[in-house]
This record gives sequence, structure tokens and C-alpha cells, in this order.
Amino acid sequence: MELEVRIARALNELEEIYKLRYQIYSQVGYIKKEDYPDEKETDKWDKFSEHFYVWSANEKKIVGAIRLIFDSEYGFPIGELYDISFLKNKRFVEVSRRVTLPNRVKANLCLLQIICQYARKNGVTDFICSANPQDIGFYDKIGFVQFGSLQHYSKVNNPAIGMVLELDKMNEPYKALFFRPSKNILLD
Repeated sequence: MELEVRIARALNELEEIYKLRYQIYSQVGYIKKEDYPDEKETDKWDKFSEHFYVWSANEKKIVGAIRLIFDSEYGFPIGELYDISFLKNKRFVEVSRRVTLPNRVKANLCLLQIICQYARKNGVTDFICSANPQDIGFYDKIGFVQFGSLQHYSKVNNPAIGMVLELDKMNEPYKALFFRPSKNILLD
């Protein structure tokens, strides 16, 4: 399967990402369908985010997406659950809304690769995220460290654990994998 990873620049790309988020989140019970009559999962942080997606050339559709949220007048979503002041001297972003169609391990890896490369190119030092407890093993392997206690993340009706990754301390072999150049990663 031919995959390309891109930064969403056009409104139609963002609309497709919002539809994919709605599709996945409503299927797994994170959101109620009736709360999204337009079938697009969006929030106030979307306009302060850089959105990335995986395009399947064979299927001619988006099969995965993720966003990096930058600081704004709203702060960060994770800041509503946890004290993140320990990052005040860091250049960090929040990793959020990672979604992929079922059985798309390669798409997940591609998304992580593009956000790592984008972060390096833009001077980002750390990632923070609120992770579902069932995904903690995945994040631990990469090098994320837990902070804070288990919370209920009402935006997606799910439990969450605060996690932080200092990019320079990412575990091998993930560092080599996520920071290696790829012709399928389109950063410009």
C-alpha cells in the first residue's frame, strides 16, 4: 500500500480529517453521534494546531491523522486536567487526536514520524499528551514518561494519563525510525 504523510493545508483536507475523527471516535464510544450532526469532530484547539494525515494512494483516502497543538489564549487541553507548569521553560506541543482506520500500524508509525520531523524542524523540545491507559505501554516504549494521576477526559469520555516525552531522550530504535528522512514525508 502506497502511503504519503502530509500536512493539511487546504480546508477540504481538514474537513476529511474531522470526518475521520468523528468516524473513529463515534465507533469506539468516545463521542455521541447526536452531538455532531455535521459528522465532524472539531474543537476550539483545531485552529491553533498543525494537522497531519496519512494518504493512501491505493484507496484514494485519508487513513490516519494527528495534530500538534500550539499554545494559545486557550492554553492546552491537557492543562484542564494537569498542572503543566513544569514545562514553562520548554518549547513543547500537545500531541492530540491521533486516529487511524483499523489495522493501520504503518499509518500510526508514519504519523509519529512526521510529527517528530516537524518538531525537530521547528525547534520543539517536548511532546505532551493525555493517553488512554490502554495505550500507555506503547508510549512507554517510545520514551514518554507519566505525570499526574488517572483523570477522566470528558472531551472524549475516556480515562487519561498525562505523559511527556523529551524528544532528545526518545528510546532507540524509535529515535532512528522517527527521525530518519523519508520520501513519503511531505513537510513543505
